[in-house]
Amino acid sequence: MDNYKLENASKYFEKIDNDTKKALAIEGFLTEVGCIFIKYRLMNEMSQKELAEKLGVSQAMVSKLESGEYNPTIKKLCELFQKLDLEMKLSVSELQKDEPIGLCDLVHK
Repeated sequence: MDNYKLENASKYFEKIDNDTKKALAIEGFLTEVGCIFIKYRLMNEMSQKELAEKLGVSQAMVSKLESGEYNPTIKKLCELFQKLDLEMKLSVSELQKDEPIGLCDLVHK
């Protein structure tokens, strides 16, 4: 068995096929969404159970959201953010270009 060192990790990821890279990017995105829920909960000194009550979901669902295990639809994500009085913005652009193709804002007042 090969002994890989942490310094070789970047070389390992260079060898991954594009489909796997895309899948990892999606997992990273879901993790970032989860971090938003964690940050909101901690900033408001809430437990997962309290956040679940505010969102109208189970504590298990909050756990799955926070861990990136749950992949909500855009509609569900908008509904959850609205319940927290959070604004959601979506920016879509081509890879390697700075100019967005489209911007969408969800503002709930």
